Amino acid sequence: MTWRRTLDANLCGRVRDQLLEMPAERAEMLREIRIRRGQKICWVFSDGYRQTGGAVTAQEMDALLSALCGHARYAYEEQMAKGYIPLGHGHRAGVCGQVVYENGRIARMSDITSVCIRIARRIVDAGRPIRPLLFVQGRPSRVLLIGPPGSGKTTVLRDTAEYLARECALHVAVADEREEIMTAECGVGCDVLRGADKADAVELLLRTMSPQVIVCDEIGKEQDAEAIMNTVTAGVGVLASAHASTFSEAMNRPVLKELMGNHVFDWYVLLAPFGRCVGVMDAKGKELNEQWEAWMQR
Repeated sequence: MTWRRTLDANLCGRVRDQLLEMPAERAEMLREIRIRRGQKICWVFSDGYRQTGGAVTAQEMDALLSALCGHARYAYEEQMAKGYIPLGHGHRAGVCGQVVYENGRIARMSDITSVCIRIARRIVDAGRPIRPLLFVQGRPSRVLLIGPPGSGKTTVLRDTAEYLARECALHVAVADEREEIMTAECGVGCDVLRGADKADAVELLLRTMSPQVIVCDEIGKEQDAEAIMNTVTAGVGVLASAHASTFSEAMNRPVLKELMGNHVFDWYVLLAPFGRCVGVMDAKGKELNEQWEAWMQR
């Protein structure tokens, strides 16, 4: 299985052994691996979770962190200060521990006590439900995917970016801040900028790559909103995502409320777990659920 081979280099000990020994059918259902110091390893599947072995020791956690960082932990201090370690091929490890401030800013994270490894996969046609929304009056549209963690936003972004590049022959640029949107198997025809701050990446791509569509995830900061508005002003399509469980919850967030007030997005799509589309809202905030459900039933 390709994704297990790519992740193997970043694991060690019983986490690595148990992953490699897992039956293929079960591994296909794996979504996350959660490792907490002093607790059993937790394997999160699409149908529930399972805990294995004894409590993770401090030595095991230290060895795992070293492996996750390619045995060059110092090289990942900046990313760890932001709460994650990029693992390549779209995989990512979230980390929690003791935050250290310097000059009023988070400088690093030490004494790591929790790690959450998220499994990235290419799921062909994951973005099919939103394809009727990708063009408005002949131009690439601006679509915001809304959903809670685990709802498949990144998976839909990944598939749709590749679809726009491959099937629609558009110049697609991806601002992959945490190196999790594009896996090793996808991204054909896309220009991918990895590791840069989202707002900086969007502005850089806009200036240098002449994109017709820019893709990014997890809009949350004022700088993100400003970069998106600059993109729209330049006549470029946008495919982005944001965390929220409902439309009303999303619109209560100041950054998203500002974007809606400026009619930046043509469509807002609400996702449920595993990328299921459960609602669509137009630029003015009108929910189109009945029309959408009729289309889905064709």
